[in-house]
Amino acid sequence: MHLRLVPDPPEVSGASGGEDEREIDAARELCLRSLHGRSRTRYELAELLRRKGVSQYAIREALDRLERVGLVDDERFVQDWVTLYGPSKSKPVLARELRRRGCDAATVDAVLATSPEHPDAAHAVIVKRWGSLRGLPEHVQLRRAQGLLARRGFDPQLAAASCAALREGDASG
Repeated sequence: MHLRLVPDPPEVSGASGGEDEREIDAARELCLRSLHGRSRTRYELAELLRRKGVSQYAIREALDRLERVGLVDDERFVQDWVTLYGPSKSKPVLARELRRRGCDAATVDAVLATSPEHPDAAHAVIVKRWGSLRGLPEHVQLRRAQGLLARRGFDPQLAAASCAALREGDASG
C-alpha cells in the first residue's frame, strides 16, 4: 500500500478531511497488521509509520485511536515483557531493552521495582544451555557460561559455581 504525504497540520493547509481520514485509516490498518504478530510500543508503531511515509498528524491520530481502544498500551507491554523475559535476564538488561523500544523510563523503573527477584535465574540460564556445554573442557565451559551470563546482564562470576554444580551432577548421574 502506498501512502502519500499530507502536510501537517491539515487544518492549516486546507487539505480535505476525507484525505486525512483515509491516511489515518491506512495508518491504523498498518498498525493493526503489525500488532497481529505481537504487541508493540507506541514508539515502535510510530517508527513503522514514519518509515512508510505517513504524516505526523496521521501517526498521532491513528495511535491515539488505538490507545483509546486499548490496542496500544506501553505499560501493559512493559509488564508483559518483564513477565516473559524476567526469569532469564537481569533487570538492567530488561530496562535497557525496554527503553530501546521507546518505553517511558518511569514506567520501566516502576514495573521492574515491583517485579519479583529471580535469584536462581543465572543458574537456570546455564542449565538450559548445559547440553551444548557438556563434554567441553572445563575452561571452555566456564568461558562460554560467563559470556552467556554477561550477555544477559548477570555477574559472570556466577558461572563458576553453576558449571561446577552441573559437572558434579553429570559425574554422579
